[in-house]
Amino acid sequence: MLRCARGSKESHPGDVLATRSRVACGGISLMAILAVEAPRLAPSFASLPDRGDWAVAGATATCALMAAVPFLLARMAPRAAGFDTQWLPSAPSHWAWFLGMILILLVGGGAATWLARLRAPDPCPYQGLVGDAYYLAHGPATFALVGVLDVFAGPIAQELFWRAYVLEQLRKLTHWSVALLSQALLFALSHWGTLHQQGPLVFIPLFWYGTVLGSWRIRFRSLLPLVLAHVALNSAALVPALWAHYDNSAAVWSKPQLAQIDLLATESAEKAMPALIDFIADLDEVVSAHALEVLGRDFRSEAEPYLKAALASRDGRTVERALFAVELYSYSGLKPQVRAIAWSPGDRTIQAAAILTLRGLEDEEGLAGISREHPNQQLRQVAAEMLRECQARKWGR
Repeated sequence: MLRCARGSKESHPGDVLATRSRVACGGISLMAILAVEAPRLAPSFASLPDRGDWAVAGATATCALMAAVPFLLARMAPRAAGFDTQWLPSAPSHWAWFLGMILILLVGGGAATWLARLRAPDPCPYQGLVGDAYYLAHGPATFALVGVLDVFAGPIAQELFWRAYVLEQLRKLTHWSVALLSQALLFALSHWGTLHQQGPLVFIPLFWYGTVLGSWRIRFRSLLPLVLAHVALNSAALVPALWAHYDNSAAVWSKPQLAQIDLLATESAEKAMPALIDFIADLDEVVSAHALEVLGRDFRSEAEPYLKAALASRDGRTVERALFAVELYSYSGLKPQVRAIAWSPGDRTIQAAAILTLRGLEDEEGLAGISREHPNQQLRQVAAEMLRECQARKWGR
């Protein structure tokens, strides 16, 4: 009896081996997850001034590791890290179930997204730059690469890693239902960048996708339908925004002056305003208009002395655009300079522009003098008409 009792407490050699096998399997799986996520986690632990520069490289490295690490581990430890790579369905009828899976993913994911009230996704991984400078720093080729990674390479790598490898390893450790939910949880959390940008509620549809895709893997085994479903999901969610980013970037790269103007907004007025005046005089109306916008937004209180110097320029385009800026932002202190341009001999187009500027500044005295005494009859008529408009506007108040 004593021997039997003592024997019942002794561990069976098979149990010890099974326990060791589970520990090895769990440890290898944990190391695999940390290894594939390391490139994306690295910027969070490093003091990088612009983590956006790391984003594409980190995503590329992560995809490569997701695809390579499972096969490397399976080769090194086939018993603890082996997994099945069945790509095609074993029966043609499975493709009918595939259509059902697509419907479940879209309906369930759409409902989860609606319940979570998520913002429209922004797949662009860059942060820290705004406006046109954002697109100049990361050109059209970058957004094309992001599209290839997110829509094609990413789904292949993620299905290989999460559904073919991680889910298989978890099933060796626990019940299939626990393994399924654990894999879905880890899959959702691996999208930490999306969770950070769009809010924690994006976890709901991500967890749903991981659960449905994992259920297919357990029931039907084949990986190609999972990859196709994942590609379809990412295409629907990401392609419209990626296309818009690509178009914006291509437009900016065709006019890099726009980004240069945005970068001037970060400089002091002393350094930025001379260059901004040059951009205001640019022959491209889009560039000129953007420079005027930045002037009014960032340097309105400091621009008057620089516009005064521009009004004295010998370049007609610079004078004309400076006149427009004076009128647009109502620099009344520059009335004497505008009057002088209206009276000075030279280009009648610029003189007329000065008269229009005086109307915008509501300089009735200056307009009255020009309408009576200017040597050019046409300009006198223009000034008289502008004076009437000023008076009518004044009476209308």
